Parts: sequence; C-alpha cells; structure tokens
Amino acid sequence: MKSARVAALGAALAVSPAWPARGADGLTLEAALSLARAGSPDVLAARRRVAEAAARLRARPGLRENPALEGAWGARDAGPSDFEVGLSQTFELGGRGGSRRDVDRAALAREEAEFARAERAVLREVRVAFRRGLLAAERLRLAAAVEVDAAELERIARRRHEQGDVAALDLNVAASARSRARAELKAAEAASVSALTDLRLLLGLAGGEPLSLAGPLWEEAPYDPASLLAAAAGRPEVQALQAQRHEAEAEARLGRGLAWPDVTPAVRYERDEGDHVLWAGVTVTLPLFDRGQQLGAVARARRDGLLLETEARTRALQGQVQGALALHELRLAAVAELAANAATLADSEALARRSYEVGQIGLGELLLVRRETAEARRLWLDSLLELAQARAELDAMSGGAR
Repeated sequence: MKSARVAALGAALAVSPAWPARGADGLTLEAALSLARAGSPDVLAARRRVAEAAARLRARPGLRENPALEGAWGARDAGPSDFEVGLSQTFELGGRGGSRRDVDRAALAREEAEFARAERAVLREVRVAFRRGLLAAERLRLAAAVEVDAAELERIARRRHEQGDVAALDLNVAASARSRARAELKAAEAASVSALTDLRLLLGLAGGEPLSLAGPLWEEAPYDPASLLAAAAGRPEVQALQAQRHEAEAEARLGRGLAWPDVTPAVRYERDEGDHVLWAGVTVTLPLFDRGQQLGAVARARRDGLLLETEARTRALQGQVQGALALHELRLAAVAELAANAATLADSEALARRSYEVGQIGLGELLLVRRETAEARRLWLDSLLELAQARAELDAMSGGAR
C-alpha cells in the first residue's frame, strides 16, 4: 500500500505542469544542516556549556584546601623580639576528592547529552524551515503563474467585450480577479521573505546575506520502526537523566565521605625569649553534627526519583516514535491524494480557459474551476509542509544525521 501511494504521488507530480521538482542552484539541505551545526546560536551555547564542564573537570585541584602559612612577630620591653612561623595542610578523608571528581564527570556527561539534545532540536527546526523556504518559493512561483493567467484572462475578457460577445460585467470581474492575483503574489513574496529570515536565524547567517535554496519539494526514504524504538533508550533526553542519576550517586558518596574527619598536620618554628622551638602537630575535625546526612539523603532521593523518571521517559519516547510513524504514514497518504487531485484540476483549468476563450462556458464557470485549482494547490503545499514536519521529527528521533 505504501509503495502504491509513493508511486501515485510520483506520477501525479510528473504529469502536473505546475509542480517542478527541482530548484535552481543554491543552498542544499545537507549544507544547511552543516551551517546549523557550526553557527546556530543554540548549538554554540550548548557547546560552550560542554566546554565549561570539561574545563571544570580538567582543572579540579588535587586537594580542596590550599596550604596555610601563618606568622607572627612581637617584641618585649626588654630583650630580643620573638617570632613564629607555621605551615599546615588540610586533607579530606573518606574519598571526598574522588567523589567530587565523579560529580564533575557526571556533570560533563549531562552537558554532552544536553548538547546532543539541543543540536537535534536545532536540526529538526532547520529541516522544517528549509522545507518551508522551498515551499514558499514554490508558492511564490505558483502565485506568479496565477497572476500571469489572470492577466491573460483579463485580456481575453477585454477582447470578447470589444467584440460584443460578453457584457462589461465580465471585464470588471476579470479585472477584479487579476487584482486579487496581484495581492496574493505580494503575500507569497512576504511568506518567502519570512521563511528565509527564519532560516537565516537558525543558521546564524547575517540578515543581508543572499540566500537561495535548492532541493526537491518532498522526499521519501524509509524508516525502520524497530531501529527507532531501540534508539529511544539512547536518546539525549534519556542520557541526560542517566548522567543526572550518576551525579546524584556521586553526591551521595560525597555525603558519606563527610562523616570522616578532616586532618590537618602542621609544623611550626618559633623563637621564644631567645629559645628556638620546632614542633609538629595535627588538627582533626569532629564531624558530630554535620556528617553529610542532608547531602546524602537529598542525593539518594534524587537518584531514586531519576531512576523512575528515566524508565518513564524511555517508555514515553517509544510511544512518541510509534505515534510519529503513524502520523508520517497519514501525511504521506494525504500528499499523494492531494497531488493527484491538484494535477487533475490543473488540466481542467487549462481546458476551461480555452472553453471560455471560444465562448463555450461563461466567466463564472471558469473562475469556479480556477478557485478550486488554487485551493487544491494550497492544500497540497500545506500537506507537503506537514509531511516535512513529520519527517523532521522522525529524523531527529533517528539521531539527526539524515
């Protein structure tokens, strides 16, 4: 059934004189995706956060506390002055340094997953915006063709009116139809400018930079439902939750480590009333009240909640894949049906215009056919954009590489 719909769509597009499948030389979809990866503001922001997390992990010091150097000097009323100098260093026990590094590693993994999610979202938007730009150009081309046809219709009505075949009403109606066609042409030009502006923003291009698009108005490449469902467990949304869970586990270990004391060995040299004294000592904290119980309890609750959330998110993404596949099939069927209908109406419009020119039908009948054809073209272009949106969603689910 699917192959039959695709064949019908291809045949309809091939026989329709108003549907070119190729554009002039310009920016391709693949090139647009590459530009988005390199210059999209959202992608650059996500990449910056990854770099910050990597720098935080790379630059984490081996010890949390710096050495402390103390000194003092004093003088008595009589006798030599005295002084003392001390050096101490605090060490954490309970593996707290390693736990903090694990927190940084998990934070880096989370930012990398967020970067992948942001990049996929941008590429999905670029795919839709690119297709919208192509379809806006096609809508503009069709509006220009309609305006040319309206001018020809006005010429025919004027000639027949001069020959006495039709009343002045036909000439007025034809002039009104041409005026509407000119207005629709301007609206199509505005839609094209809007589409290209949105695409420039996504690609990070300058506003005045020329931009033209090249590519087919639609494409059909098969999707593997089994692969898409299996890939749901590896989606960036799930990876980010898993990284957060690892971060919570590291924070829980850090909380357990806080139950261990801090040890601060120190050495001191002093001169007291002329005597030189060198001594060593150690300071040990007593974690009686703050034993990391709050940090550990919160981290464990967060870890358990993230485990449930990860499982639920995976199921939701699998359901999203199934819904997107079903939606894509329906959008594809709608495009095939509308393309075939629009192609038939385009032929009918050409026949109706010739019939009006020789006086076989009235202007009202011709305008009715033209209105039906214009509506069919509009619905066809709208259905192509809806199909592009469905495909962009599936491409994002498949990893964004298509």
